[in-house]
Amino acid sequence: MRILAKNSIDKIGEKITVKGWVNSRRDHGGLIFIDLRDHSGLLQLVISPDFAESFELAEKCRDEFVISATGVVKERAENLKNPNISTGEIEVIVENLEILNRSEPLPIAVSDNGQKSNEELRLKYRFLDLRREKMQKMLRRRAEFYREIRKFMENHEFIEVATPILANSSPEGARDFLIPSRVHPGKFYALPQAPQQFKQLLMVGGIDKYYQIATCFRDEDPRADRLYGDFYQLDIEKAFVENGEEIRSEMEVLIKDLVKNFAKKELLSEEIPRIPYEVAMEKYGSDKPDLRFGMELIDLNDALAKTEFGVFKNAECVKAICVKNGASL
Repeated sequence: MRILAKNSIDKIGEKITVKGWVNSRRDHGGLIFIDLRDHSGLLQLVISPDFAESFELAEKCRDEFVISATGVVKERAENLKNPNISTGEIEVIVENLEILNRSEPLPIAVSDNGQKSNEELRLKYRFLDLRREKMQKMLRRRAEFYREIRKFMENHEFIEVATPILANSSPEGARDFLIPSRVHPGKFYALPQAPQQFKQLLMVGGIDKYYQIATCFRDEDPRADRLYGDFYQLDIEKAFVENGEEIRSEMEVLIKDLVKNFAKKELLSEEIPRIPYEVAMEKYGSDKPDLRFGMELIDLNDALAKTEFGVFKNAECVKAICVKNGASL
């Protein structure tokens, strides 16, 4: 049975089998050292000429080869322990080595240390980029994030329902992605911009509280806060709601919990501020203002009432933002 690198610490004196990628290989003449990498960490393998077949294979190993190694876990000598990794106090004396898959030199770096690859190459070879420790941590972190959301929603008696992906076109705020139908030539499905129609049908069907982490497809130009094509949102619906504040109050608990307990951030205020749309547009010119900077729009209508400058004279309203020390920028 395969043992993960992180679990080998408790196996001193036992024979185990580990599998993973060759993170690095060092040939010291009489001995070959291989740092084996799996998703849980690094583990040092020691291959000696006493096991001739394994030693011969170890000489052929290169970075990113996929290998399986069986051997006895031993504690390292005190002067050879590595405090920089969790398995730094042990090593595996390999008796049997098997190459499961060979690797050509990779087109991108798969280590967070040393030389970095540019983003375009990383995206082209995304399946290799995912081997990086940072990417592995991000994927695990996102899974934890989803788990926290689901735990909250289940505790509040929401039912998770996966709504259809192939559907008819709906009047949303962007263009649809269209998928031609094989069964009905000349007709098309549309990928949902949001599950709006489906969740309303669920309410009609008697589902009191619905949610899902929904994929939304929109054929629109990319923005700073949104990628092209698809994005994910926590989609919810409740029956018999009197006003939006009922939803906001319930979801505020989740938002604050994620910020404080998941992201470990400090809230400036325990109460999330509410700003009416009209006030936000009047003071900030945006329905999603960044309140950290306090840069409110200043009404200049009175100050410019007698101006002869055509742009201001003919305008219905003139407002400006005061940028302190802006002249020095």
